[in-house]
Amino acid sequence: MKRSMIYFTAAIMALGLFVGNEAMAGRKIKVRTATKTKVTVSKKKTFVHKEVKRLPAKAKKIVVKSKSYFYHDGVFYEPSRAGYRTIKAPIGVRIKVLPHGFTTVVVRGLTYYICYDTYYRFDRHADEYYVVEEPEPVLIVQDDILTMTDGEIIQGAFIGGNEETIEFQIEDDIYEIALDEIVSIIFNPPTR
Repeated sequence: MKRSMIYFTAAIMALGLFVGNEAMAGRKIKVRTATKTKVTVSKKKTFVHKEVKRLPAKAKKIVVKSKSYFYHDGVFYEPSRAGYRTIKAPIGVRIKVLPHGFTTVVVRGLTYYICYDTYYRFDRHADEYYVVEEPEPVLIVQDDILTMTDGEIIQGAFIGGNEETIEFQIEDDIYEIALDEIVSIIFNPPTR
């Protein structure tokens, strides 16, 4: 068992040196020590229900299926007894400009823009974004895949490592993850 662990670690290190040097040439990297919770932290803005007395000054009226809503920087409102309340974006609503702080995700080859738990797609013919249902999640097979000791599955790119840790890139961040937190690594060939 100990010998196989040594071979496993040596193989990871060798692959990391080859892949890491080629992949990271000319790029700045940010190395952070990561716990499992840091790896899975979401940077997206999330939706919160709240009541407001007045709309933001630049809120715009939007009519969907003969119902009036108001919109300002990613937040949708409808009239209420106290003034207005925030609501989930109605499916099909169209806007010209994405809200500040949106994130982008590609699912099954389609690009989605996300802000406040609302998913948008871009209509290039109309030159506007429209609200859609959240897509079903899929496992992206071109990524390397880590299975953690707690059963969590993490997708990203293996960068390199040593006998105690590996460096693993998730989106734009590079994390240092202890080998004893990892059950398995599936290496997938880079796509060209």
